[in-house]
Amino acid sequence: MTTKDRQNAWAIAARDHDDRVAADRLIESMMPMIWKQAGIAGRAYRLEREDFISEGAVGVMRAIQVFDETRGPFSACAFWYIRDSINAYGRENWSHFKVPQSKGERKLHENLSRLVFEYEVQGWSTPRAIEMAAHDLGADPKHAEKAMALRNGRQTLSDDAEDGKGFSLVDDGIDGERAALETQAAELIAECMEELTDIERKIVTECHLAPDPISFSEFGRREEMTRQRVGKISAAALGKIGAALRAQGYKLEDLV
Repeated sequence: MTTKDRQNAWAIAARDHDDRVAADRLIESMMPMIWKQAGIAGRAYRLEREDFISEGAVGVMRAIQVFDETRGPFSACAFWYIRDSINAYGRENWSHFKVPQSKGERKLHENLSRLVFEYEVQGWSTPRAIEMAAHDLGADPKHAEKAMALRNGRQTLSDDAEDGKGFSLVDDGIDGERAALETQAAELIAECMEELTDIERKIVTECHLAPDPISFSEFGRREEMTRQRVGKISAAALGKIGAALRAQGYKLEDLV
């Protein structure tokens, strides 16, 4: 059985037969994901990573109760609930920011509150202060407004839908498992690519990750490099990404 098959089997045993041993094995198998999300939360909320580990396990137990094996692997379902439980703990213990998921989001969260406060002191209304702060940061005002709502603890996971209507993690109308996998993969790859050189990052982005990737030959012609040189740089970059993923308990093929 593959790892995903074992996880699915353990989840079904824990869900249908209250198998505690299966649940414990499932939590243990999900630890790489829990540790990653706990690390992100620890940096964002200025708390110790270890503070979030038990909350990640709570997320696994929540996911067991709603897991539907016909809709995808358990790991994808658990991703939502692990992150939600960790976020909830962070908001409760230090609610200034939600967990940032990108460099741009971290920048927004680091500066938004300060700028909004400065404009409010000058006499501007809060909505107008948020709009002006967003302009200063080069951010979408709607994104800034949403970030402030999360900062003040007024928004939860179920309010994350763009249309404002919210969504259920197990809503049959949403392919949550696939979305979770794609989100997790994008986050992992982006983090691993931070260690690449500029040319390595450019090749990986344009020749591998772009919706319509270009060939090594096309990239080489544009950058005045031979195809062989582009290929070697690409191989080195993918090797670095693979090593970074393995260090976090993942394999490159898990994200494909």
